Amino acid sequence: GPEDDNAVRAVRSCDPSGPFVCYVSRLLPVEGEEGEEDAGEGTPGKAYGLGRLFSGALKSGQTVKVKSSSFKAQDHVHYCQEVESIALSMGDSMKSLPQTFLVPPGNLVAIAGPGLHRQILKAATLTDRS
Repeated sequence: GPEDDNAVRAVRSCDPSGPFVCYVSRLLPVEGEEGEEDAGEGTPGKAYGLGRLFSGALKSGQTVKVKSSSFKAQDHVHYCQEVESIALSMGDSMKSLPQTFLVPPGNLVAIAGPGLHRQILKAATLTDRS
């Protein structure tokens, strides 16, 4: 992006007070009750979006804009998604964070939200900007 853009400067400096920018690189299926992996449609929190937070901060309940691989800037079409829960990936398990925990930039996070797995095809950028 342009050098004088606020988001570019915030990402470069990992600024916690800058605009929220997170790159989700993949979806992680959540195991079902019987131990089966299930990313079933219509069921909230069935997949986590694994991503790196580059700037801004993230907490549960925050509304973010999802710009997936099919996003076209000239169309100005994006999906808004509420963050239902956040977890940190700890080896082969996930550690859920309290609802009030504010995740600073630089962290790898697993983000769940109702329908998030339907809005992200392969990868996506989450942001609070248009």
